[in-house]
Amino acid sequence: MTKVHADFDHNSPEFRADPVAYYKHLREEGVGKTSRYGGLWLVPTYEAVQAMAHDTANFSPARGTMFPPMTDRPMLPMESDPPLHTEYRKILVGRFSPKAIREWFPAIRQSSRDLLKDLMISGEPYDLSYGYAKLLPTVVICKMLGIEFKAEFQQWVEDSVYRRISDPQAANEATENIYRMFTELLPERRAHPGDDLVSLVLNARIGGKHLDDEVVVNFCFFLLVAGLDNTNFTIRALLLQLALDQNLQKRLIEDRSLIDPAVEEALRYFSPVIALGRHAVNDIEFQGCPVHKGEPAVMLFGCANRDPQEFDEPDKFDIDRFPNRHVAFGVGPHRCLGSNLARAEIGIAIDEVLNMLPGFTLAEEVETRWDDIGPLKVISSAG
Repeated sequence: MTKVHADFDHNSPEFRADPVAYYKHLREEGVGKTSRYGGLWLVPTYEAVQAMAHDTANFSPARGTMFPPMTDRPMLPMESDPPLHTEYRKILVGRFSPKAIREWFPAIRQSSRDLLKDLMISGEPYDLSYGYAKLLPTVVICKMLGIEFKAEFQQWVEDSVYRRISDPQAANEATENIYRMFTELLPERRAHPGDDLVSLVLNARIGGKHLDDEVVVNFCFFLLVAGLDNTNFTIRALLLQLALDQNLQKRLIEDRSLIDPAVEEALRYFSPVIALGRHAVNDIEFQGCPVHKGEPAVMLFGCANRDPQEFDEPDKFDIDRFPNRHVAFGVGPHRCLGSNLARAEIGIAIDEVLNMLPGFTLAEEVETRWDDIGPLKVISSAG
């Protein structure tokens, strides 16, 4: 029997402003269908998300993972199926392994310090959102891609992700700016390859053949987009949590080994990627529901990460939570390839703020939203 979630829209301003208020009801209803986006299946529980993410025989990301889509071009390697998906991931996996990302720790830390020093020169209150959380992942991914850092990249990504709903024309212009930038870069990078991600993809071979330029650009687009928005959101969210909870901040200052579990709990609790989709490849009964070939479905990661069937007191921020098997990076064969990088950036970003601004508190009231990151102005305890 198909449960109907009326006209629920996971992109609505009301839901995005406070999704937690909806999660309990969504989980209680279970897998069901909304009339939005041509009839979209909603997958809200931890068990159901796990089941769909692992079932690559019946559910595919190749026809798109976002509703509405960010672009009409595939975001690679995420939006592809095995065996091609496996080959695509092989190109990148070595550069995003734990060992490879550890080699980036000094560069990430130096970038964090440089941004904080620039911020502190401007004087209190310090905006740890616009002046820090938003910029750090941009600086890092630009270094990895071998391109000059420009703050406008972050705006392009935000417009691509968020304005596709409220202002599709602006979103399309932003995505085209990104595609154009990488398209124009390829001839120069082909002539002068380096030890960067663009060169890596450009020189990769599958079945003995180089990838088409369009495929290379699609790779680069996704590397830039995936490397920014979700990570800066989590940095800002965890900094806000520490500003509000001085006891927790004190624990992390005194024991830096607690930063890693704090990062994991922030990923679970705030769930920077609220949802990603699939399309049914076959007619199938899923969680008691008749899903037909071609129908879209969206896995609600944020909702699954608050499921009491998996997490005790799920609405409590608890860095002592163990185990913490969240699905913030997805799960299964399409689990986020950049998870090691994201964890490193978030952890180092927090560590450096605790070094430079120990005991920081909010300078003004802050609005918490899940659809964008606003300012986060703080003052230091010494100030």
